[in-house]
Amino acid sequence: MSKTTSVPAIQVRSFRDGGFRRCGRRFGPAWSEPIARADLTAEEIAALESDPNLAVRDAAIESAAPKASDAGDETKQPDAGDETKQPDAKQPPAKGAGGKKTEAKS
Repeated sequence: MSKTTSVPAIQVRSFRDGGFRRCGRRFGPAWSEPIARADLTAEEIAALESDPNLAVRDAAIESAAPKASDAGDETKQPDAGDETKQPDAKQPPAKGAGGKKTEAKS
């Protein structure tokens, strides 16, 4: 069973049939998707809550907590077709001049 986290949010709707804009967002007559409170300033929340053209209600955004095995995983290989070079990839050994082997004399 995976754990879920709850992020405090709000939902907003307009009393106007044609919708209403406030804080750079458009709100229609249906409840909006939840907006995380962390994505709004205190002034924006106050403006939304005090506007007589809008209704605001508390909500929460539920999300699954990341698995411990997914956190900080830096061993993932690039996707197929990704032509970027991995910084720790081993390079083939350089060949000697003309590709000939030289022997050490004793």
